[in-house]
Amino acid sequence: MSTSNKTRFYTLVFAAVSILAVSITALPQSGGPYVIQQSVIAGGGAGASGGPYSLCGTTGQSVAGQTATNSLTSDHAGFWNAAPLSPTAALVSVSGKVSTPDGRGLRNAIVVIIDSHGTKRTVTTSSFGFYVFYDVAVGETYVIRVSSKLYRFAPMTLPVADTLTGVDFVGSE
Repeated sequence: MSTSNKTRFYTLVFAAVSILAVSITALPQSGGPYVIQQSVIAGGGAGASGGPYSLCGTTGQSVAGQTATNSLTSDHAGFWNAAPLSPTAALVSVSGKVSTPDGRGLRNAIVVIIDSHGTKRTVTTSSFGFYVFYDVAVGETYVIRVSSKLYRFAPMTLPVADTLTGVDFVGSE
């Protein structure tokens, strides 16, 4: 391939990728009826238009709360109130060790954590008996059970308010 053909090829590829990037960026605001919940025209007092759409914005509080309409659009001017914040459940980890009656770590034991909705998650202990559950929601009470072919373990019920370490189980025969 000649140098000029390579240059044309790379220019074409760059143009195609650029167009694709612009299309992806504009996708949420293109096509069909528009629903723009909140948008800002920076600098205040500026306007934007395209096709049958026209929007004029301002940073002045004097127009806050006024609505401008025409046959195609409606614009509510001014500042938006912040959406109320609602609490979200933090995610933490719960970890510990599963041991034999004489204190050795028990590998390949099955540890199950069950939330208040009955959802179960399972992990297998490491070669030294350690286990970790990641992404455990704070504010719930969980039941943790351990099963093994050789030993029995009493289940544990515990509320989770923060990361928990040292949630250990010792087997009995």
